[in-house]
Amino acid sequence: MEKITVNGKTYNAKKLNVVATAYCGSQKTSTGGWAKVKHTIAVDPRVIPYGSKIYIPSLGFIGVAEDCGGAIKNKK
Repeated sequence: MEKITVNGKTYNAKKLNVVATAYCGSQKTSTGGWAKVKHTIAVDPRVIPYGSKIYIPSLGFIGVAEDCGGAIKNKK
């Protein structure tokens, strides 16, 4: 674990290199909610558990693992 600071708040973090893609929001997620822009992130829950907060440096925001789609496998 390492510590990262985002917007003045410090988090314990695990760094992963992944392949990220975008998808259309405004849909029901696999956790039962509705996808929200700059909030909902789709993950493989065997790699990243649902509810995990994920910082995406290139986009500059922290999202929440709330969805999994057919194209989401391992670290993609």
